[in-house]
Amino acid sequence: MRREFISVEGTFNFRDVGGRATTDGGHTRAGVLYRSASLDQLTSAGLRKIAELEVEVVVDVRSTDEVQRHGRFAYEGTGIEWIHVPSPVGPPTGSMRDEMQDTIFAASDPMAVVFTKIVEAGDDVLASPLETLATASGPMVVHCTSGKDRTGLIAFLAQMICRVDPEQAFEDFELSSLALAEVRSDMQSRFPEMEHFDQATIDRMSGAHREWIISALESVGGIGDLDPWLDSIGIDAPVRADIRKRMVAY
Repeated sequence: MRREFISVEGTFNFRDVGGRATTDGGHTRAGVLYRSASLDQLTSAGLRKIAELEVEVVVDVRSTDEVQRHGRFAYEGTGIEWIHVPSPVGPPTGSMRDEMQDTIFAASDPMAVVFTKIVEAGDDVLASPLETLATASGPMVVHCTSGKDRTGLIAFLAQMICRVDPEQAFEDFELSSLALAEVRSDMQSRFPEMEHFDQATIDRMSGAHREWIISALESVGGIGDLDPWLDSIGIDAPVRADIRKRMVAY
């Protein structure tokens, strides 16, 4: 089933992770897990759409610097819980120009380095959203800035835990490429520190390429053998079972 974007005014790349076939005859339920670009610029119409989707929790995996620079989801008065899981990996924000950022900036394919760094920080940025997914009582949105890299990896892992066919999970990840123009524009507007990159590199960074996931996860067992690594970051068998219970229908 093709996953279409959901129109939420003030953001982009918003879609439902549901509707994917699992290898054991089920499918991921719609209306359980949504993924999105940042929610810090939602209009009143955008907030109404979030309410219509009956979202109960928003998990923001941007860095602390990103939240301080751009703001956050205006959850006050909505009845929605906002959870910030500060990512140690993210776009440059001036104060983040540390050794990690220098390595990313120097790479021929910067996002390949970013994905490896995200996986290395799995117990910080990946585990908490997955734990929240396991325990949330209602629909959840996870987002970063563009909704394609940190968010994309979390959504991909959730689908692997649900035993979604990997090709379908990659298809979901690569749908972010259809929002390339919006991602690129938003990235360059929010992070002028990236102005020294040439246009080809910016275009590459604005896309969604499965080899980034494949390479990053290869270092922790590969897509077909993720359970030991998931155990090591706290997403053990009972948590995975709870995620499947929430997300999979037969």
